[in-house]
Amino acid sequence: MTDQPSERPAGRTWVSVLIVLAWIAWLVSPFFYFSGLFATASFFGGTEPSAADERAQDTAFLVAGLLGLGGPVIGLVAAAVDRRRVAACFLGGAIVLSLVPLAVLAIDAAQHAPPPERDDGPVQCQERSGTGNDCPGG
Repeated sequence: MTDQPSERPAGRTWVSVLIVLAWIAWLVSPFFYFSGLFATASFFGGTEPSAADERAQDTAFLVAGLLGLGGPVIGLVAAAVDRRRVAACFLGGAIVLSLVPLAVLAIDAAQHAPPPERDDGPVQCQERSGTGNDCPGG
């Protein structure tokens, strides 16, 4: 065996650390997703969720989205910079898999969004110049 220089410089351990942290973030994100689902769940005919429960659910979904999508994106960039094809392929797959629950959450949010407020004009009677008084009561 001869001593051949490796293809990667020795100072690239930060890329390995970023890739490992990306995987850890992606593996932890389902915990936040399911904790968000159960934050407002009403088991056995319980009460309606409070505003604090809904804020906890929104926060858990936000953290799950950031970890599930942000971690693999950062890892994918690091793997692409260091030309680690296998890690880049797996992180790309993790991004695609993370898009599924985010799409479900986006569809759910669109269905449960409050309807826009109707604007029927002024709520009080306003007289117009050049016309008679059409206000009720004179």
